[in-house]
Amino acid sequence: MIRTKAFSSVLFLIPILMLFMTSVVWSAPDKAVLKGIVLDENERPLVGANVVVKGMDTGAATDYNGSFHITLKPGNYIIEVSFIGYKSIQDSIRFHPGEVVDRNYKLQIEYFEIGGIVVLGERDLLPSDAETKTTIYSGEIDHIQASSLSDVMKLVPGQRFENPGLQSKKQVSIRTGSTESDADRNAVFGTQVIIDNIPISNNANMQIDTKTNTGTVQRTTENSGIDLRQIPADNIEEVEVIRGIPSAKYGDLTSGIIIVKTKAERVDHRFKYKYNLQNKELNVGGGFKLFNQHLSYNLNYANSVKDIRIEDFDYTRVAGQLSHDTYLFKNLYIMRNRLYYTRTFDEQGLREGDLYLTELYNRDYIIRFNHNSQYILSPRQRIDVNYSFNLNRQNSYTKKLISSDNTYISDRITEGT
Repeated sequence: MIRTKAFSSVLFLIPILMLFMTSVVWSAPDKAVLKGIVLDENERPLVGANVVVKGMDTGAATDYNGSFHITLKPGNYIIEVSFIGYKSIQDSIRFHPGEVVDRNYKLQIEYFEIGGIVVLGERDLLPSDAETKTTIYSGEIDHIQASSLSDVMKLVPGQRFENPGLQSKKQVSIRTGSTESDADRNAVFGTQVIIDNIPISNNANMQIDTKTNTGTVQRTTENSGIDLRQIPADNIEEVEVIRGIPSAKYGDLTSGIIIVKTKAERVDHRFKYKYNLQNKELNVGGGFKLFNQHLSYNLNYANSVKDIRIEDFDYTRVAGQLSHDTYLFKNLYIMRNRLYYTRTFDEQGLREGDLYLTELYNRDYIIRFNHNSQYILSPRQRIDVNYSFNLNRQNSYTKKLISSDNTYISDRITEGT
């Protein structure tokens, strides 16, 4: 009897459960879903960003991956996305029954302006990176009238400041203030320079001492690192100097790293000429957009006189860069190509009245091609492919007359004779 009542109760509940499940199934399509990711300017996810529906108590906060998910009734809504220190944005969206809307938002840093002066705090309260680094932007580079990457490095804390110029070879060691002595050359070797994601190798130099480095004038970099005079400053967009322990992905360094990003993509056409008593420099550059591609160029000519009293005693640099960027699949696949050319002449011609008839020069050229492909799988995952081709030729020449006046040679070395 008890079993019969229990069975009949189950039979009574089944229609009710089926009716409830049917109502759930039929009511689910009436809802709409908004999901997506909130990123910063550098494509990094913002954790804890607020995504709210204006006029309603509905919203969500982004998770560790910057993702959010909101369920709404069909209709028109204004979505507001905000995060502390960033500009809020609003998005008007119409939701249809059962529709899933996928939106990704990128927030820009909010600047504070006082009387035309823009104040920006870029350092995080709790830095996410362990290394100690300094970032230098193009505005700061223009302010100091830099001619090469060596002049830019004067903005790094701990570096010795000198007047900008190209009179002698320029090298850098991040943790020491001078690179003039032989003891500093090991530190110079340990400083890695990366331009547009491609490291510039300084591990091979087939020169020996060519005797072109005389006195305070250093022309070649044999047995040491890279000559930073070969890298023009006017085409630099950003320089990041890591003084601490960098990520293991870099490797091949012992004394810090210099990461250089050149100007590319769609940039304004520009013409710049700088002149002072010892230095002359001309720079022409620009870029434009063609469909999903960006093309840019830069040409640089610089001349620096070592001593204005002496003719043909100068350093000349001719450099150029072509950049080609392609964006495919809604910017998920990015391909960047860079072609660089640099020609330098470090000359000391024959001077009238020089008894030793000294002539010195160091002439070299560099051709380098870089390729970078980047495929974004997710906000925290991507695939990078980098390769480069580099051709470097150096030609050094020294001529000097070695002579002395007639003298006596004696074999009497006893004291008193």
